[in-house]
Amino acid sequence: MSDDEPADLMGLLERVAVRLAHEGARHPVAAATALTARGHEGVNQSDFASAHGLDPAVVDAAESGAVPLNELPEPVLVIVVDHPGLDLVQIERLDTQLRPFASGRPFAEGLLALRMMELSDDDDEP
Repeated sequence: MSDDEPADLMGLLERVAVRLAHEGARHPVAAATALTARGHEGVNQSDFASAHGLDPAVVDAAESGAVPLNELPEPVLVIVVDHPGLDLVQIERLDTQLRPFASGRPFAEGLLALRMMELSDDDDEP
């Protein structure tokens, strides 16, 4: 990828969310979203928290998957909405698709559920 070509941030966010789901994060999409927002700024947790007037523990909780998507700190959501490479609607859909992982179901069962959702979405297309 060249320097002038934008990164596929949605693809990266999705891969990180799936990995976090596999590792047992309670809210993997929210965590991946928070990590992507901070990564976009290229700073550590402490500097991100300081720059946005947040307690570092709040940033850590968001990035560890302890906070649901609809409760992420406002600065994270502002970065997502303002970034042309991120789409909040797609992020919300991914959150819905990966929700089976957060319900305590085994990872393989969650993958099967995700694949079945993808197949049913394909059936809806003309």
